[in-house]
Amino acid sequence: MDDLFEYNETLTAMRVIGLSEDDIKSVCSVTAAILHLGNVQFKGEKADLVDTDGITKAAALLGVDVGVLGKAFMKPLVRISTKFSNYPSLSPALIQLKLTFLQHKRHSIVTL
Repeated sequence: MDDLFEYNETLTAMRVIGLSEDDIKSVCSVTAAILHLGNVQFKGEKADLVDTDGITKAAALLGVDVGVLGKAFMKPLVRISTKFSNYPSLSPALIQLKLTFLQHKRHSIVTL
């Protein structure tokens, strides 16, 4: 498997379906941020971060404050019975970002 070849094929496919260079950059940034979050390591019973490098890189790629991302990642919104904890969650923000992106793309493709 040739990673560089596969990456270039993916970029070509995104261009073929009509994604702009800005959209392609956004897709790559979000993908890279998710990969960095996957490398975050924890220790102890309270799951303290071993280091903040992954959170810092992900926040930079997503264009969000590292403190907000860290808090959302470490203390997500959790449903308990019929109430929610008062910690913000990053998931709704990412879902909204994805929906907005997809709606924009659908509109762009329809107007071609």
